[in-house]
Amino acid sequence: MELDYTHESLTTQFDSFNMRSIEIDIYNDPNGGAYYDRQGNILILEPTASNEPQLLNPGMKVLHITDIDYLTHHLTFFSALMTIRDWSNLHPNHLPLIVMVEAKDTGIPLMTTPVPYTAASFDALDAEVASVFGATLGQVVTPDELRGTYATPNEAALAGAWPTLAESRGTIYFVLMLSAAQKTDYLAGHPALTGRNMFIFGEPGDGETAFTKFDDPAANQDTIQSLVQAGYMVRTRTDAGTWEARSGDYSRMNMAFSSGAQIISTDYYRPDERAPTDPGWSDYSVQLPNDVVARLNPVNGPAEYVGIDIDD
Repeated sequence: MELDYTHESLTTQFDSFNMRSIEIDIYNDPNGGAYYDRQGNILILEPTASNEPQLLNPGMKVLHITDIDYLTHHLTFFSALMTIRDWSNLHPNHLPLIVMVEAKDTGIPLMTTPVPYTAASFDALDAEVASVFGATLGQVVTPDELRGTYATPNEAALAGAWPTLAESRGTIYFVLMLSAAQKTDYLAGHPALTGRNMFIFGEPGDGETAFTKFDDPAANQDTIQSLVQAGYMVRTRTDAGTWEARSGDYSRMNMAFSSGAQIISTDYYRPDERAPTDPGWSDYSVQLPNDVVARLNPVNGPAEYVGIDIDD
């Protein structure tokens, strides 16, 4: 039930639904072929071989859950990166894209065992980003760029050292979602993300933390507002598990909007396609008021910009 949703292609999300933050789930596959077979097909008496040659090549793979939820517009992270880069190049004035990347390493018992991440795996992940955006990373904003003359990204964020909106146009931020063990590996040899290509969602106050997340805006409204006011970039969610799409309940969305979180995630930037005829689904969908691409932050937006449109 909680997996019963789909997504449009990345370009459609960007062009038709004004999405400027996306989330990509990746699995480590240094030798290639780790996710070529889809063992869940055994349960429906279907062949397990994917017959997808891309899955035989080394490199990070894109899928939601191994063996059962594997259909995606991009089989490889490299392919997704190419699409993001090409779209960005075609729209050089776009507001900054936030690309959240969840490094997954859990599977289903008795089925495919995911390849664990190591510090070397994360070196390879950074290398994939560099292979698409170039050695200097072009439009990608890195932790070192935010840090500037400050000691850490955390110190820079709290000092308000973020690029201005004008400086941020055409840029891309990659932000990793990591477990505690994965975070240790990503930071190994890279204290406070020195030399890394991606930010991470971290704990407020930690040296590496410029981005943090609190996915329940109702339970964490005051916390989110205070962190935004302090200078952090915060991610929250308007919906989860298809519940809002079924019930039509907008209360969580409204709390997300009022929280001031700069990154607001939804699985329903358009209503579920079954909504018009299936009574089990509502016409729930999430867009900023008046379908704008972005708006002035309600928590810390400068008063002199009230009423001014922010667009691409």
